[in-house]
Amino acid sequence: MKFWKLLALLMAVALVAAACGSDDGSVGASSEPTITIGLQLEPATLDPTASPEGPIQTVELYNIIEPLIKIDSNGDLVPLLAESWEVSDDGLTYTFKLREGVTFHDGEAFDAADVVFSLDRSRGDDIEHPFKAHLEPIDSVTALDDLTVEIVL
Repeated sequence: MKFWKLLALLMAVALVAAACGSDDGSVGASSEPTITIGLQLEPATLDPTASPEGPIQTVELYNIIEPLIKIDSNGDLVPLLAESWEVSDDGLTYTFKLREGVTFHDGEAFDAADVVFSLDRSRGDDIEHPFKAHLEPIDSVTALDDLTVEIVL
């Protein structure tokens, strides 16, 4: 919240400074006030499990990393890397059918083994992932076949 207040204040100062420009419309005159704003939102790493820094998730999610499903603008869960999913009657087993034909940047095929690896790594003891606590209810992640993953809570 403090960040947004600071950003709003800096923008207001910038607008006032711009309004105080010279009458002839010239830019860069030495008598004009100058304001320089520098904001840094660059992740230290592209590995979201390597650091708890906020910029990693802000910059990487949906730009570099895609989840199985996402929440759309209406608050509904919609498919992303998973094309569909089923939930067991007791609500403890989630079976995801993965989208076929998805590849990584290097051309390697995306499959269920990648999901198992990613979730197991994100839950690992040596990981500082900021959302690790959200993964604690997971008991197991299993590849049922190349395009099907089962997550048991």
